[in-house]
Amino acid sequence: MTEQAETTFTQADIDKINADHENALKELETRLKGEQDRKVDAAIKKTKAEIEEQAKRANMSELEKATAELEEYKTKYQEQADINAIASQKDETRKLMNELGVDASCLDFVFIPKDSDGTKARVKAFKEYIDKVKKETFEGGVQSTVPNTGKEVETDPFLEGFNQR
Repeated sequence: MTEQAETTFTQADIDKINADHENALKELETRLKGEQDRKVDAAIKKTKAEIEEQAKRANMSELEKATAELEEYKTKYQEQADINAIASQKDETRKLMNELGVDASCLDFVFIPKDSDGTKARVKAFKEYIDKVKKETFEGGVQSTVPNTGKEVETDPFLEGFNQR
């Protein structure tokens, strides 16, 4: 067995380790303070915007309030309609892919949101590409030879008993 050498530290080594540790703590504290400041600033901006919106609404007439509320509802409705349309388009695309024999896990490669015609064209082009690759792979991979052609086959004496059946 080998003996381990005892490690000794000088006071300068200990002072350097302590200074490095103190610097690392200060850096961490600065980084955390900066992150906290950013979060506080964001919360202040959000609250300020909400207060401004409330003050703006307080100064509006009933007609203006109703019009603003209508616009908000239209925006929310349009967002949901877009989400539903994309979901429906994805379902139609999966159905087309299934009909053409393309794996549905490739949906992300062919899907174009809000463009059914473009998506259909991509699915068909993707199918053509897959078929081309399959054909090239098959034609290139068929170059095999039949084993033991033209040679006498050696018989294994152990297997001769099985061949007689």
